[in-house]
Amino acid sequence: MFLSRRNAAARAAAAALIAAGATTFLVGTLLATPSGAAPSSFMELDGNVRSDATLDWARSGGPSGTNGAFDGGAFVDATTPPTPPTATATLTGAPGFVGAAFVVDPLDVDTTACGAGDPTVFTGQGGEKNGDRLDGMTFSTAAVANKDDLSDVYAVIHRPTALTSEVFFGAERVRTDGDSHIDFELLHASVTRAGGCSGSLAGSRSQGDILVSVDFTNGGDLAGTSVHQWHCADEADTQPADGTACDPASNGQGVPHYEDVSGVAAIAAAVSVRVNDAAAVPCGGWACRATDGAEISSLPVNALVEGGIDLSSSGFAGCTATLLPHTRTAQSFTSTLKDFAGPVPIDVCATPGLATTSSPTGGDVLAATPASDTVTVTVAGTPVTSGTVTFFLCQPNQVTSAGCPTGGTQIGTARTLDASGHASPEVSASVTSSIGTYCWRAEYTPTGGSGLKAATHTNAGSECFTTVSEATTTTTTTTTTTTTQPPTTTTTTQPPATTTTTKPPATTTSTVAQPTTTTSGPIGISTTTIQRPTTTTIAPQVLGTVLTAPATVDQLPRTGASIRPLLILAGLAMMVGGCLVLGAHPRRAHDGGR
Repeated sequence: MFLSRRNAAARAAAAALIAAGATTFLVGTLLATPSGAAPSSFMELDGNVRSDATLDWARSGGPSGTNGAFDGGAFVDATTPPTPPTATATLTGAPGFVGAAFVVDPLDVDTTACGAGDPTVFTGQGGEKNGDRLDGMTFSTAAVANKDDLSDVYAVIHRPTALTSEVFFGAERVRTDGDSHIDFELLHASVTRAGGCSGSLAGSRSQGDILVSVDFTNGGDLAGTSVHQWHCADEADTQPADGTACDPASNGQGVPHYEDVSGVAAIAAAVSVRVNDAAAVPCGGWACRATDGAEISSLPVNALVEGGIDLSSSGFAGCTATLLPHTRTAQSFTSTLKDFAGPVPIDVCATPGLATTSSPTGGDVLAATPASDTVTVTVAGTPVTSGTVTFFLCQPNQVTSAGCPTGGTQIGTARTLDASGHASPEVSASVTSSIGTYCWRAEYTPTGGSGLKAATHTNAGSECFTTVSEATTTTTTTTTTTTTQPPTTTTTTQPPATTTTTKPPATTTSTVAQPTTTTSGPIGISTTTIQRPTTTTIAPQVLGTVLTAPATVDQLPRTGASIRPLLILAGLAMMVGGCLVLGAHPRRAHDGGR
């Protein structure tokens, strides 16, 4: 249940507006738009640390189980803080996962680099109460009462959708008998320790910071939970935008304060808290410890507190930067704070992606050419439809190897994103009149309360173009030409060539007609006898230097086939000649006879 402690009239008015169906309600005059949805089922909030079915703080059945967010912690000894576990791949690979943290807070029996004791204990000498200035809260290394001593603190940040966020948180105590109270502050600003082993906190509170309290009374029994919201102005005045830093002028004085909003149904519905109030529960994949520092296997009744808050549906606007868990000894919300862990840096806001398309691009762009750039803003592929984009165009003397990271001429006014997440400006010709390279830069500014971060985009490629005084065009032409030339006669005179020829042995058959005249018979007939051919072998000889000139058809060497007819003709001629001789002899004999 939620406890209400302040400004009942304002809460009643807010409840009446919600009951009437209003989508906007006032806490005093704080403007918010909660929807009252509970945290998603991304993590089990069931009063134990081990997984039963889906994702929980620890694996089911211990290190060998599944669906655990953290694992790998180890016990060291009774006077040394254990080794903290790390986030599992199951957690970091889950859809919508943003971040996680696990903090082992030293016990008062431990010895650290700061000496003996817990180095994150409020001293009580400054302003260490809820509502005091953070930069006035002092701490040192000291002992703390067991019932107020935190041992482990953990958190998971998740985005159910691109534009909604939630935080799951948990803590363990080492002793549960006696009144005790645990506060979980979700702060817009970054809060750190200014000093290692002692000092003060550094940071501010901001409009809309949320504090969830879990109260144990009557010897340690769960008494209930409550929710407070940081307001910069008095409840009768209009509050500034969420995330506006504001601190009281001094501790316990000034208007900025924590306002109890537990009675606002929409906010109450957005917060869920569970405690192991029924029985002890097994420890997870890390070391649980008793008050003396010894390792134990289970968490006693009421030692575990876990919860979640849907920041988007609670009306929380902007980003969170710090989780600051701490304890106090008394039921009063403004009693002195005792132990704290961290502070734990967390961030639920998403950085959107900017995709741009510019025109023109590349080179050979005529100077004084109008140009434009279009941006699309998305988160996890979902268009962002809130916020504005401002465009800048860097001149040639402002462009760097990264494009246009800073400076440039602002082009027009900030453009509001349309329903598709687009925005675009148009550049007049006078802006691009110089010769050189120009590059664009787009800067996104989120709407307050969107849970988005500012983003910027530029590059030296697609976001740039180069202007020239005249367009340069390179044309490549392929031409095929067919030419028909008349026949030509070419006479080539070659210089004389020197050729040495070695002729192989040749066999020559010569037939020589050697007529023999024989007188036979009374009439004295002469008979000519042709002797057999004689064979002469001509020895090989090296011909001398032969001068050759361009050959004509008549000078081409004849083959054996072409010589054979000539030999036949020569033979016939010789036979005819022989016949003529034979014919002459009788005539001579006859004449002689006369």
